[in-house]
Amino acid sequence: MVTLSTAEAEYIALCDLVKELLWHIELQEELGFPQRSIVVHCDNQSAIANAKNPGHHDRTKHICTKYHFVRDQVEKGRIQLSYCPTKLMVADIGN
Repeated sequence: MVTLSTAEAEYIALCDLVKELLWHIELQEELGFPQRSIVVHCDNQSAIANAKNPGHHDRTKHICTKYHFVRDQVEKGRIQLSYCPTKLMVADIGN
């Protein structure tokens, strides 16, 4: 997929991550282990703002609605998004 911005690419990656996390959450719950809201750290403030803002805006209207799955999970309280600067991201170590 070709994206038009870094924020869009981060938002799409966030959607993929949330889908994987929810699969694991549901598996754990099915096994009898209740789960709390999961905190997801993201280093792109625009992607976080897009997920937390339910309105449609001119700059984000091109993003396919299937990626707003993240927004739905934030609204339901299953996922919490937290900003983490890039230099503190363990996943980006060595980049």
